[in-house]
Amino acid sequence: MSTIITLTLLGLILVLAEMFLPGMILGLIGVVLLVAAIVVGYVEFGWLHGSMILAGISAVSMIMFLLWMKYFQKTSVGRGLTLGTQLPSGNDLPSASGLIGKSGVTTTDLRPSGRATIDGERYDVLADTGYISTGENISVVLVEGSRIVVRKNS
Repeated sequence: MSTIITLTLLGLILVLAEMFLPGMILGLIGVVLLVAAIVVGYVEFGWLHGSMILAGISAVSMIMFLLWMKYFQKTSVGRGLTLGTQLPSGNDLPSASGLIGKSGVTTTDLRPSGRATIDGERYDVLADTGYISTGENISVVLVEGSRIVVRKNS
């Protein structure tokens, strides 16, 4: 029984250490030790007790994972590894639909995509037909989501 407890504790410690020393080596060794503890349980105690050991290790692992998900981002290490501000959702992104019909100048070659300045703002744009060189006057003809389609002024 002490072999199972030792393998389980070492496995859990190595899986936790993987959080602070990423590279997958410690985590993989920890998982192998947990599996070894389960196998030893089946070999030493038979099917019933082996299954109980499997259920216990699975439950402890799940609880540790849930606690990690809840509290890791609040630790100093977690704050350093996670995004501090929330990105806007797709609905909160500024709309470019007001650009239709506006004129601007290409700041890079459009082959067919590139950058252009429209109303003093830089945008990633897409030429509706082929190539438009840098410095050409363009007009916005279509806006679909974040895609801004422009056409060279004649």
